[in-house]
Amino acid sequence: MYAYLRGKLAVKNPTSVVLDLAGVGYEVHIPLSTFDHLPEAGGEVFLYIYPCYRPENVTLCGFATKEEKLLFNLLLGVNGVGPKLGLTILSGTTAAHFRDAIISGDDKTLCAISGIGKKLSQRLITELKDQIISLEESLSSGTESSLEKEAIGALVTLGYSRAKAYKAVQDAMNSKKPDKLEPLIKEALKRI
Repeated sequence: MYAYLRGKLAVKNPTSVVLDLAGVGYEVHIPLSTFDHLPEAGGEVFLYIYPCYRPENVTLCGFATKEEKLLFNLLLGVNGVGPKLGLTILSGTTAAHFRDAIISGDDKTLCAISGIGKKLSQRLITELKDQIISLEESLSSGTESSLEKEAIGALVTLGYSRAKAYKAVQDAMNSKKPDKLEPLIKEALKRI
């Protein structure tokens, strides 16, 4: 139904925003990680949207990055995780840190996130590990240029996870648009 919304930020709160699109206000629930990327009220906003359907209403959940949206979708597939808990989980850590914790089986890190206990952390690891590894591989082999692939490879060689490297390189490309490898790696390292 909705893939994304682009519009003027009318209201900005840590857990939700209202986007004005052609005079219609859309309330969108967001994780804190998305809140950190938002401009001040009145600025232009682009959010990837995941609609959550309930018999009584439709709730829109928004994300600053496509990766967060994909991870949210995976979280909703886990028994016991609904939209509210999914947003709480993404608010408690970065998407890359969460993926790293799942892949490494680090339930201690997961239990530190509000709303996740020992049982749920084990369920998340069991149900999501293979899916998140596949997600990382698809993100890494996606649409990045050869320059971006080289930068990601260099960061992985330095010991960073592929997910962290991908996110840092994407952030660097979105903000500075470096056209050479060395400035791109330097800019990406600032974002890790």
